[in-house]
Amino acid sequence: MMRLRGIPSALLACSMAFCVPTAVAAPEGEVSFAELARRARQRKRAASEPAAVIERLDDATICRGDWDCFLAALEARQRVRLTIPDTVDVSEPYGAVIISEVHLEIYDCGEETCRLTGRTENTTVRITDGMRARLLLNGWTAQQINERERAAQARVRTQDEASVHCVFQIDRLRYFLEQRKLGNTSEKDWELADRCEGLDQTVTDPFAPPAP
Repeated sequence: MMRLRGIPSALLACSMAFCVPTAVAAPEGEVSFAELARRARQRKRAASEPAAVIERLDDATICRGDWDCFLAALEARQRVRLTIPDTVDVSEPYGAVIISEVHLEIYDCGEETCRLTGRTENTTVRITDGMRARLLLNGWTAQQINERERAAQARVRTQDEASVHCVFQIDRLRYFLEQRKLGNTSEKDWELADRCEGLDQTVTDPFAPPAP
């Protein structure tokens, strides 16, 4: 039960046209006006408080970044959306880090299969400090390094214009998502799908020349 704070007991609790001191006890078996007013305020607060994680929009459950919510909706065969931050560390081969928001949606669930759609948003690329130092040692100017980063940024932004669409058996989709929840991602996981479209749109080398 919630407890009101900072309200002196000498204050009056009002209900409709009646005001009764909170210190006055109601007859045995009855509820005081003060208690009725307190319950009404509590109900009003509870009704106005938004859900902490789950929302509803266009018949879809919006789980924000809550994997448990997302997986529970899969079990219930509900349309559901999830948004999570994602970092692709390609510092070893390319000296850069790619950061984006990943949006996943499950929909059109039947008895055996569900569809999964994925896309990225606000993708950015950053040249690591280590790579900057190596480039400077090799004669690059700071301006040239910044221009290289801007060119890479333009390339990774094209990823946001693409999306992946897959059909999964439900048990395989559950495994696929559980691995991502744990951070155990692998390109081979996509082979769990019955079929996919758009898998070749992910940018792994931000410094590759644009396709002709």
